[in-house]
Amino acid sequence: LINNIGAKLSLSEVSQFILNDVISNPKYASGFDSAKMGKIKLLENFSDLSIINKQMSLDDAALLLNIPKEKIMPVLLLKYMSSPSSSAFSLSGFINNIVIIDDTTTYLKDIDISFLRSVSIFSQNENNINEMPLDKDTLNSMFGSLKENLVNDIYTLNSLSDDFKITPKDFINLVINTLEKEESAQLDGEQTLNNLKLLKMIIDDSTSSDKVLYKVESLASILNMKSEQINLLYNLIDYKNGNIDNWTISPYELVNILLTNKDRDEIKTSVDDTIIMQLQLLSKVMQSAINDEKFSYEQLASFIGMDEESIKNVYTLYTLAHTNLSMTPKEFTDFVLSKSEDDMLKNQINGDTLKQLNTLKQVIDGVINHETYSYHELASLFGISENSLKLLYGLYDFKYVDGNLSISLKDFITFLLEEVVPNEEYARNFSASQIVRLKTVNDIMNGALKNIKYTSYEMYTYLSKLSDSVDKNMIDMLYTYYGSDQEYNENWQMTTEEFINFLNQDVLNDTKFNDFIEDDMRNDIISAKKTINDAKDLLIGKEYSRIILNTTLNMESPQTFAFIQNTKEMLEQDIDEFYIIGDSPMAYEMSQSFNNELNLITIITMIAIFIVVCITFKSIFIPIILVLTIQTAVYLTMGILSIAGENVYFISLLIVQSILMGATIDYAILYTSYYLEYRKQEKIKEAIIDAYNHSIHTILTSSLILMIVTLIIACFTSDIAAKICKTISEGTLCSTILILVLLPSILAFLDKFIIKKDKKLSK
Repeated sequence: LINNIGAKLSLSEVSQFILNDVISNPKYASGFDSAKMGKIKLLENFSDLSIINKQMSLDDAALLLNIPKEKIMPVLLLKYMSSPSSSAFSLSGFINNIVIIDDTTTYLKDIDISFLRSVSIFSQNENNINEMPLDKDTLNSMFGSLKENLVNDIYTLNSLSDDFKITPKDFINLVINTLEKEESAQLDGEQTLNNLKLLKMIIDDSTSSDKVLYKVESLASILNMKSEQINLLYNLIDYKNGNIDNWTISPYELVNILLTNKDRDEIKTSVDDTIIMQLQLLSKVMQSAINDEKFSYEQLASFIGMDEESIKNVYTLYTLAHTNLSMTPKEFTDFVLSKSEDDMLKNQINGDTLKQLNTLKQVIDGVINHETYSYHELASLFGISENSLKLLYGLYDFKYVDGNLSISLKDFITFLLEEVVPNEEYARNFSASQIVRLKTVNDIMNGALKNIKYTSYEMYTYLSKLSDSVDKNMIDMLYTYYGSDQEYNENWQMTTEEFINFLNQDVLNDTKFNDFIEDDMRNDIISAKKTINDAKDLLIGKEYSRIILNTTLNMESPQTFAFIQNTKEMLEQDIDEFYIIGDSPMAYEMSQSFNNELNLITIITMIAIFIVVCITFKSIFIPIILVLTIQTAVYLTMGILSIAGENVYFISLLIVQSILMGATIDYAILYTSYYLEYRKQEKIKEAIIDAYNHSIHTILTSSLILMIVTLIIACFTSDIAAKICKTISEGTLCSTILILVLLPSILAFLDKFIIKKDKKLSK
């Protein structure tokens, strides 16, 4: 095409052009069988960034890749193996799951779980064995792996007879009590004692109907294992139990993880060589789409394993309208006749057209080679009566008497047009259509002699005068085919915008394409232009342009902030003025000023509430006590979250700081008001009790409502909203406990500073 518009195309451009334009044309659709269409569909799906980067469920990803989900399920585990687990398990439940996984898979081959296996008999508690009285020999078989002669030593130290029966649950309590005595030095060993205490927890857990559930950090501390290992095991249990509804993966991630880990045992057993070859092709396609790589027809044919001719014809369709492709009559006839048996043409050109083209080729070759014809030969060539030609030859011989009745075709037709047709006596022997055909043949001969090139339209104009079977669309197709075979330029390329504009401005407005463009396709092309223009308006402005970056990182995390910082540093090297905007950049910028903002908000909140409470109670000490109590609850809440290893969005701290101070100080004010009221008439102890009796109902009702409502919201929302509500719920609990436990003690301790002296009351 002109102006560098063209035919070095991206995978997405090729697939969309074939599916939207080529296949809709019956003349070209026959060149794409089901196998080829399958590959084109593959290009369409896996060159679309919105598809290959979309986080999908396992079912959706397996459906897109056309691979059974059971074969690619291990990939999810590889992705989430090190991700923080939100699950919680009981101690016995955890041990039982791990033993089952170790017996049925190879996932734990690098993790030492010998101790967990040794105590698994107690965690399973089959037939309620932990609460069943057992004899000495049975206890030896159960506890012998923990410490040699443990049962014999305990029986001896406690003067138990050999036939004495005891439950494992009672026995472990007896062992621990015995080991903790000084006289039991022969059973010493801190590790043994720790293991036995852990075993007690396991037995207690297995026999309890109300099991305690542990998060990763808590269980790691109990089992004295690394948090990373416990986290991996938690994710593994979720995986084996099918609790992975919240696990998602993009097709790009899935394919790359599969290929990277194809030699791992858990992958190799489920993915065969055929799937690996398919995934390797998909990986190349997706990587090319991400890099916006463009291909020549040869590169693309090799890339997806299709024949070059089909792809070359598709590429050439881009060039037809603006290349002004032209051919001489000889080039046209030679090319069409040489390709008449090709799959592309043999069903498109009828026998009458081929016959006309064969005749035209002989005429052109004869003119170029200056061949001469007798009237017998010329009659055979054109299928004209010999008597008529004999008469015309006689006229020619009479005028140009040279005794030679073998005439060149050019001379003969020139003689007819210049001498015979203008003569009224002879002109009546020629019909109007015959005269037109003679003039047309003469023009074609002149073009052949002068090597004149004709466009598709010009060639159609000439040939349509020679035969009614010539179709304009067929001539256009022949020119397209010729262009793909002879005139292809490897440097042709076009952008998506150029392609859509070309379709709207040239193809849709050109009547010759009307038969190939259906209404739905026309609407899609117009809609595509509007989409591009709308997107362009959003991305390109008069002063600034926008670049959108999509990542798989969390909205707020150390990795996200590091990515933003690196991006900022990279941009600063090459760009004078830029802005990084969005939710994550906003969070990053807020984190830079978090400490100052938190301190400022804390101070302002404390001062504002101090003033309000000071005015209410007309006292200095009371607002100090109440504000510090609630602020302690805030710090205690944050401390507990930090110790528990939970992540807290810094914006959550700012919101929770304000809400807790404003909401829960009401409980402190309520209790203090009752205390001051009763303190006027009663002693300290009685005032505390009465204040409790009159305020605790209101405090518990209000605080429980706040805790429950925010906790419910936290369970059904995500990210920042969930974290804020969960933190408010926990903070309300801390505040309520401090108000009911700590505040009365403080008021009693500082009573002399907050209660005016009354000689009638004793302390």
